[in-house]
Amino acid sequence: MEYFLLGILILISIGSFNYAQETTSSEVSKNQCDGYCFKFLKPWLENVGVMQKLWMVCDISKLTNTQSRLDKIEGRMVKQEENSASFSKAVEETKQKLLEQSKLIGKQKHSFQVPFQKIGSKYYYIEQQQKINWFGAVHRCSEFGGHLISLDSQSELDAIIPHLDAKRFYWIDVNNLSEKEVYRSLTTGVRSKFLNWKRNEPNNARGNENCVHLQDSNFVMNDNTCGDLFYFICESFNE
Repeated sequence: MEYFLLGILILISIGSFNYAQETTSSEVSKNQCDGYCFKFLKPWLENVGVMQKLWMVCDISKLTNTQSRLDKIEGRMVKQEENSASFSKAVEETKQKLLEQSKLIGKQKHSFQVPFQKIGSKYYYIEQQQKINWFGAVHRCSEFGGHLISLDSQSELDAIIPHLDAKRFYWIDVNNLSEKEVYRSLTTGVRSKFLNWKRNEPNNARGNENCVHLQDSNFVMNDNTCGDLFYFICESFNE
């Protein structure tokens, strides 16, 4: 029994000794681990701090770039709005100018119509006061908004004859200024549709008879020097 109790005491003592050793060893290991772990983790913790700063810099950079892009987009939108406003203003100004021109043209058309009278299906102006050369007659008819008469047929001439003075000569738009012996209408630029020459005409009697006029009681055509002074007949572009 004594030996049994002694064995138990020995075992308890050994257990206490082992526990004390384990406790002492554990505390030493823990102290050593704390120092080692801190020494090992310190650079990593410092890197984490650096990375956090880098992330913050990146975030700020991203925000700055985003704001810069937004500013550029806003600038472009403002520029587009300015361009749009400028374009709209230009369109309105153009419309206004066109409107003014349209009114002016309307007034001019009205004024051009004043000297013309309807004979048959067309409008004519017959000058009975002033004699001028062929070129002057061309300009005068243009000022009236028309052109020297371009006769299409005998029936058109017959309608005008009652309004003409048989003792006067009247310039018409026929001429051969561009090509000898080819009589063209100044209005159309092509060969005249209707020519009713006086007998033995055209003869280019003076060597420079390039413009045509109406003469005699039946108002036949004759070539003459363009510088001679005659009356003239204008025709309106508006029928």
